[in-house]
Amino acid sequence: MCMNDRNVIVREATFEDHLQLFRLFHRRGLLKNEKYDYQQSEDDPYYYRWLDYWKANPATNIIKRHWPIGWVVENEEKKIVGCLMNIPYVYEFKGKEIIVACGNGFSVDPEYSKYSLYLRAEQIKQKGVDIILTSTAATKVRKILEGYGFIQPPDNSFKKRYLFYIDYDILYKNPIDKLMHKINHRINKKNIFAFKSIGDYDVVQINKVNDDFNVYWNLLKKRNNRFHFRRDADNLRWLLHYNFSMERARMFIMKNNGKFYGYAIFFHDYDSAKNIKYSKLVDLQLIDEENTDLGPLFNAAIKQLKADNVQRIDVRGFNKSKRRLIENLLPFSRLETTSPYLYKIINPELKEELSNPEVWDACLAEGDTLV
Repeated sequence: MCMNDRNVIVREATFEDHLQLFRLFHRRGLLKNEKYDYQQSEDDPYYYRWLDYWKANPATNIIKRHWPIGWVVENEEKKIVGCLMNIPYVYEFKGKEIIVACGNGFSVDPEYSKYSLYLRAEQIKQKGVDIILTSTAATKVRKILEGYGFIQPPDNSFKKRYLFYIDYDILYKNPIDKLMHKINHRINKKNIFAFKSIGDYDVVQINKVNDDFNVYWNLLKKRNNRFHFRRDADNLRWLLHYNFSMERARMFIMKNNGKFYGYAIFFHDYDSAKNIKYSKLVDLQLIDEENTDLGPLFNAAIKQLKADNVQRIDVRGFNKSKRRLIENLLPFSRLETTSPYLYKIINPELKEELSNPEVWDACLAEGDTLV
């Protein structure tokens, strides 16, 4: 597609574009504390992780057709000044495979900002996709997506944020205020450092996904007819291998009398506004969503997260049953007016069924948070 006013074009991205793309990501702040001014990429671990978005992605074995890895804006000097990556996912819904395209790495140099609309238009008009979604929509991106008809999940699961503070120093710098906060916190029976447990649960931290997760996935998906990302062993390995190696993801399995009961995944991030390291609960899968005690799981997680110098845990998303279990831990909470998770239905056959809040259990792992 040629933009005649400046001989700027929007075209499909190729793997050969990777060095220019990395430099763009670096300019726009998507890659931090890294240098992408060299001419080689063979020694760069991020290069191989980037390739794995498609080459190691289990979805490519199911789609079995040409899949555009994304689109770029190229100026008159053949320099890439904007891009939108396009990562495939396979979801399941009522026994059917749903092809989802997830946007990632959306960035445009300021002087070419108007071409960002063309990048989104290319993604929306691609063939063979049922749904397009993102789980990392910032304010400016969200406005663009809403203009194209993207919406939040109908269960309003991202309207409330739950907060668990591991380090109270980030709340109050005044010693008296901090002391009063701790006193009030105890009065309200909120204590994130030692959740009480009423069940016989064993929690184990893992840093490798084995084939047992195929069994776990079969147990989990039998419970309901929800719209959800396929969480078998191959897909979880693809999502987590790099994040485990970089110690950005922490995963905990919970068992009851030796029987699998569920798992949780925490993903570390950095809040530049508050200058703190925090962790997001990006996935929580449970066999029993009504009666599970999450205390042992959070106790084990917090022990590791403290060692990782994490100061806060953020929780957003999940269905109402899981949110109720999280509320049983008495977190702080606040209402949010916006959602990082937005989607657009392309396949009209899904519109009516996905308008039902009961089929949703959206979380940050179902999108581009972990890639």
